[in-house]
Amino acid sequence: MKTILSLFIAVLFSLTTLHAQETGKKASKTTEEKNLKAVVKMQNGKVIETRDGKEIPVTTQININGTQVNADGALTFKDGHKEILKEGDVILENGLVLRDAGQTFTDPGMNK
Repeated sequence: MKTILSLFIAVLFSLTTLHAQETGKKASKTTEEKNLKAVVKMQNGKVIETRDGKEIPVTTQININGTQVNADGALTFKDGHKEILKEGDVILENGLVLRDAGQTFTDPGMNK
């Protein structure tokens, strides 16, 4: 009986430790998501790239994690779907588009 009880306690302890590790992984992912930086934005009708802390007007096509960005604000996502940047829109370094100064995300490939 003592052996069964000891085994039960050991399994319970292992499961608790495993759960704590999984919770820690989720928390770090959330922290990473919060640290995403804006790479391109539409400001005053111009597409502006932020590079090394400096804002540079976009004059040629650039690629942000598979999302093609033209100087006129035209976007082409990895899946081929197209959109236009509007005033206040931001593209994050992972390729997601943040619409209207942070109100909603556009996930590439999800807006068809």
